Amino acid sequence: MEQSYNFGGHLVGIRTTSEAFGAWLAETLGKYRVKDEAPVHYSVVVEEGQARKGERRFHILYGGTVTLVRTRDVSMLGRRLLSELELSLLDGRDDLIFVEAAPVTANGVTVLVPVILVSYVTSLGRLLERVGLSLPAHAFVAIDPERGTIVPTPPVLVNVEEAVRGLATLFPPDDASDSRLVIDRPWPIDVVCSIGQGEPGIVEPVSRATALHRLTKYVVNLKELQGTALHGLERLVSSAQCRQVSTAGPRNVVDAIVAETRALDGA
Repeated sequence: MEQSYNFGGHLVGIRTTSEAFGAWLAETLGKYRVKDEAPVHYSVVVEEGQARKGERRFHILYGGTVTLVRTRDVSMLGRRLLSELELSLLDGRDDLIFVEAAPVTANGVTVLVPVILVSYVTSLGRLLERVGLSLPAHAFVAIDPERGTIVPTPPVLVNVEEAVRGLATLFPPDDASDSRLVIDRPWPIDVVCSIGQGEPGIVEPVSRATALHRLTKYVVNLKELQGTALHGLERLVSSAQCRQVSTAGPRNVVDAIVAETRALDGA
């Protein structure tokens, strides 16, 4: 089934293989739904029915042709979809800095990376579990410009927690529910990692000025906040290690980040 929505003038089409998921989406975002046919921006594949013994079934969220989420927990997929849709309404806000970046963790170290990098490695699936790399549940982070810290996102479209609880009732998570990072409190960042042109498979130090410049490119409401955003990001970057990694291959990226967190954890 396919549905169309209007978020602040942005027409968004969402297609899903599941009638139950589609009904949840229509109820959750009812006030944004329109009759006009919108281009399909997101596709949701939900594996329904009884799984065979030993079968690992994954639900997938696509943004265009890119895999954004591959998970066994439908409620986590729904959380990420709502986060993606919230991006349409953030460019005019001036209360927080909204950045298309998100934290990943390994070995007790939290690394802020561009969300595009998360999508780049998400297809690795079980490898991420084996190396202990946790991915984010969100498509962006909110940063308090005064403190330069990541904080929970205020309600944008709907009450996300309430909506996700409803989805979990429809699709109860199995024993392998997704442990993606949910920003529900001020979140410390140990490393700010950007995408660079360094040696493949190596995480390299970069200056704080370079890290700040690259992070600024991902600010959704930069036009609205201008210098306030720059000062807030400067506070964030100044309290973190700054690194870069090349995108020579998803496996290389994951290995490099995990190795770096192991080194920092032991430092």
